[in-house]
Amino acid sequence: MSDEWGWCTWVPQGVRDQVEDFWRYHGGEAGWRADMLRQGAPKYGAVVTMDDGFGSNPAQVTGMYVHAWNNIGRIVMPDGTFRYTSFVSGRDYTATPEDAFADAINSPDLDMSIPDPGLPEDVRLFGVLTGDGFTSTPDGLLARARAVLDGVTEGPWVQVGFGNVQQVPAGQHPPVAKAWRSANGEFIAQSRTLVPELVALAARQAAEIDRLSTELDTANTKAAHP
Repeated sequence: MSDEWGWCTWVPQGVRDQVEDFWRYHGGEAGWRADMLRQGAPKYGAVVTMDDGFGSNPAQVTGMYVHAWNNIGRIVMPDGTFRYTSFVSGRDYTATPEDAFADAINSPDLDMSIPDPGLPEDVRLFGVLTGDGFTSTPDGLLARARAVLDGVTEGPWVQVGFGNVQQVPAGQHPPVAKAWRSANGEFIAQSRTLVPELVALAARQAAEIDRLSTELDTANTKAAHP
């Protein structure tokens, strides 16, 4: 995937590997880019001053931002290392000219070319941007449901004692999940079969809608040109 995306040379391999691993939870690279917009993250490659880590009173560091997922990102430092950070949606973290990173970004050894991380055509599968934020489309819901099933242990699952959720038949395999509340455990167990069933139902309904739309278009065309 990194070859398709074309990472800038300033992004460390460790950051690339971590972010690409997250892509499977975002429906691929396109969904990851859509997540940047939905979360109100700093732009890819923006020079920012942000928290170094997630402590109660973290130090501030300045570097170039790379989005990970949700409100979590990475800050690439001038020496090629990187830090973990989080952000508040929509907040301006732009670094001031006085920050230490200002000189480093002018280095001739640093490739500062930033590919446009705008929405590609296939992001329509994951939702549409509206005035009120990011709203999922029916196709987007299907794509997210299929993506979350990728690589999941085969079902069905069942909740057993001590908060464990196991593959059926219970006791023959290690637990696939653990939930301390029985309602949560039951939800996890039932979701393993409910999600595929709902995906199949939604796909059938979408196909039927397409068929009816085609029939309606044909009927309207005939009526307009008797």
